[in-house]
Amino acid sequence: DDTGDPIDVETQNGTVIVTQQPPLAPNLNAPTDLDGDGVFEDINGNGRLDFNDVVALFENLPNAEVPFQDINGNGRIDFDDIVELFKHI
Repeated sequence: DDTGDPIDVETQNGTVIVTQQPPLAPNLNAPTDLDGDGVFEDINGNGRLDFNDVVALFENLPNAEVPFQDINGNGRIDFDDIVELFKHI
């Protein structure tokens, strides 16, 4: 612990369920994280970062989720995420 004393630990078995984020709109594929940083920049799920991702994020901003589309890392989804995504192109 912070004072140097040992910490009693207990091991428990658990299950981790990993799911992909659903598409932001019915006409889109599921978003993907192209660079493995935990932010799904490929908004339309076509396997690459392009201007269509900026348009898709703009059109579906209410469906975006923190942390997946929090491009600027401020803990919320806002218009600046669209601007930052555009800068990544």
